[in-house]
Amino acid sequence: EVSVRQHWLTPLADDVTVEDFTMEHAATKSQDGAIRTRSGSTGAWVQHSNTTIRNNVLRHAHGAVVSLAGTDVNTSPTNHVVLTGNDISWGGNLCIHGTNLAGGLIQGNAIHECSTELPAPGYEAGAFKFTVSGGTAIDPLIVAGNDVYHANGPGIWCDIRCGVAARSGATAIEISDNAIHDNIEKVIFFEISGGARIFGNRVWNN
Repeated sequence: EVSVRQHWLTPLADDVTVEDFTMEHAATKSQDGAIRTRSGSTGAWVQHSNTTIRNNVLRHAHGAVVSLAGTDVNTSPTNHVVLTGNDISWGGNLCIHGTNLAGGLIQGNAIHECSTELPAPGYEAGAFKFTVSGGTAIDPLIVAGNDVYHANGPGIWCDIRCGVAARSGATAIEISDNAIHDNIEKVIFFEISGGARIFGNRVWNN
């Protein structure tokens, strides 16, 4: 199947829940998702907060399958995104793209068959990649209990100011209790960042 649509769903409001759908096939650009938490386009992004995406099957996108993204972590972050219980696969660029997140929960997802278009592993590839994302002591960004496998790149990648919180100046990101296996690059890649708690992850055959 050949698709020309770039997105399955773009919320235009806060407090949106997307649940129990199967969505597939999107001609998404790099660093954008077929389902996403911000609307608009480069230079004119509009952020939306408190998006919940749970118990869906999401697969086959040219860019990223899911984009969890705000606009500016200091002025208008995406607050408390929830991504739980989904099967997310066959992302050409990434399975999950994230930037300017402030707090949230990414838990209990199966993330697999990522970077199928074989992008450069040192640029934008793997299962997860986040930049400029974190939380506060009250509302941290938690990545926990996910099954991450068959990525042509890193399993979980935080690049550039991950752990740097919005507004408060605190640092709060937790990467814990994930199963990360059968990927071709680094298991957890935490670079140019600080303040994370990384523990309890099970890794093999990477």
